[in-house]
Order: sequence, then C-alpha cells, then structure tokens
Amino acid sequence: GASSPSLCASVSEEILKAVKRLNFDCYKYVVSVLIVEKADTWVSAKCETKTFIALALVMACYYE
Repeated sequence: GASSPSLCASVSEEILKAVKRLNFDCYKYVVSVLIVEKADTWVSAKCETKTFIALALVMACYYE
C-alpha cells in the first residue's frame, strides 16, 4: 500500500491539478493534505475578517 507521505503528495497533486483547470491565472495555490490516525486527537480553529482568514490545526499524537 501507499505510505502516508506518498498518499498526501498524490492527493495534493490531484487537487492542485483540478484547481489549476479553473484557469484563474492571477493566483498561486498552496495545497496541504494531512493524514492522521483516528486514535490521535486534533482541534481546529478559524478566525475570519473582511480581509483575511486564518486557519489553525493542532494535532496531539500519542507517544510513549
């Protein structure tokens, strides 16, 4: 099977190709894909104003 890094890269590439087909030439894109175990804990937050949006993601991965 595919490893998480290669799967993330593959999914990111497919998303980027799809977005570029929209032909918005004046834009650059950043695509980020994360894969984490369902057993791990995460929280996300969003702050939005009229001029920007900030997204935060914190993941807590169990480690012994």
